Amino acid sequence: MGYILTNRQLDEEDILRERKNLFYHCNMLTRRFNYCSIPLKLQLFKSFCVSFYDAALWTDITVGSVDKLRSSYVKCINIIFRYSKFYSVSSVLAELGLYNLHCVHEKRNPRRRRRRRRSLFMQQQLKYTEITAADKVNE
Repeated sequence: MGYILTNRQLDEEDILRERKNLFYHCNMLTRRFNYCSIPLKLQLFKSFCVSFYDAALWTDITVGSVDKLRSSYVKCINIIFRYSKFYSVSSVLAELGLYNLHCVHEKRNPRRRRRRRRSLFMQQQLKYTEITAADKVNE
């Protein structure tokens, strides 16, 4: 897979590698498929640029490295789909039907998915106990 281990136990080197790969794929797609249709570019972008396979292994990441990865992701979207830097990022993502980088990272991390499912289950259990307790009080 190419996961980078360092003696500092941080994942910044691996995020830097992912940023380089992201720009490599972005430039390759721009060069080869510049005049293709938007749906084709969108499918190629999802295939080549959104696949952060080792993002589930990132545990010790700094805010700065994630911000740099997020800005790289947005720059690649603007380059491939020919948006200027003055467009709103949220409107560009909504128009193209893409997720923002936070959602992509959340979907790739199984621990967070399990934690989110567990918290939703606990919320449902709490609502159920509140409803049954309210019914007992009303009786």
